[in-house]
Amino acid sequence: FSLKPGKYVCIPSAMNEGQEREFMLRLFSAGPLGGVKKIDSNEVTIMTCDGEDAKSYDHVKCLTGQWRAGSNAGGQLANKTFHINPQIKIKSSDQRVKFQLMVDSKAPIGLMLFKLKGESVPVGIDWLYKHYRDAVRMTDGDDGPFIKGTSAPAVYSLEAGSYVCLLHMDQPDTERRFALVIRSQTPLYNIEPHQME
Repeated sequence: FSLKPGKYVCIPSAMNEGQEREFMLRLFSAGPLGGVKKIDSNEVTIMTCDGEDAKSYDHVKCLTGQWRAGSNAGGQLANKTFHINPQIKIKSSDQRVKFQLMVDSKAPIGLMLFKLKGESVPVGIDWLYKHYRDAVRMTDGDDGPFIKGTSAPAVYSLEAGSYVCLLHMDQPDTERRFALVIRSQTPLYNIEPHQME
């Protein structure tokens, strides 16, 4: 593997569920490895994409970034800085798409998805205020997850077109590293991250 600096989880597994085997794990690197340790399964959130039709989500993209005070930590919509939050432009065909926003410790996190009609990304605060009620609804009817936790999942049935996904926390200037996993049934094109750090 060729990895960027960061924290990673290595998960040994057997071919079939329920199989038990002894194993040894060796890690080699051209540079120093720090903080290598066994962790309890309760210490980390893993997105398994379980559930109905899970095997049909064959295409996976993972984007990482960080909310930074004075840069891209805009808080929720009630703040005039909402537009400086990380924004990801995606182009999709007609399909279901699963998003999973993850952080390393509990925090109020959320995401919203908006359909674009030719606008450039990142979109500004006036555009977001004007189109707030037009946010794409998840399959459960909500306009996007906003929870206090380490993982905010969202499932959308998308029409073909371009979208902007905006990631946010509750208060502006709150710093936290994040990862966004996007699972789709067919490839997503032109994924353009903006304001990720």
